[in-house]
Amino acid sequence: MQIVEARCTHCELTAVLPSIPDFVIDDNGKYIPLKYPGERQILEDVLGEGYDPKSLAERLVTYIPMACAACKTQFGLDIKRDVPKCSQCGSEDIYIITQHIEKTCPICNIGVIKSKVM
Repeated sequence: MQIVEARCTHCELTAVLPSIPDFVIDDNGKYIPLKYPGERQILEDVLGEGYDPKSLAERLVTYIPMACAACKTQFGLDIKRDVPKCSQCGSEDIYIITQHIEKTCPICNIGVIKSKVM
């Protein structure tokens, strides 16, 4: 599993980006954490052996690392299911941190978001 860290060169903005989704949703709507190693076995336990790839895509949850320009909060957002606003202050002035790699930080507007493989 590859893990990437994104960090601003000026402020405290930091995100860790795993290469696998965070959760799979079971038949009862419960979020089951996917852990590495062993994520394939967890998927088979939840979805059954030989699960359908289309149903898999609908049931995977990946929290995208976000940052709020209004209150400087960092949080995860499931962009398929969650309302696109800050979980702390409710602002819609939020940014996907990974879309700013090698660009000016959307929070401090001074530093640059750099990434590295951990």
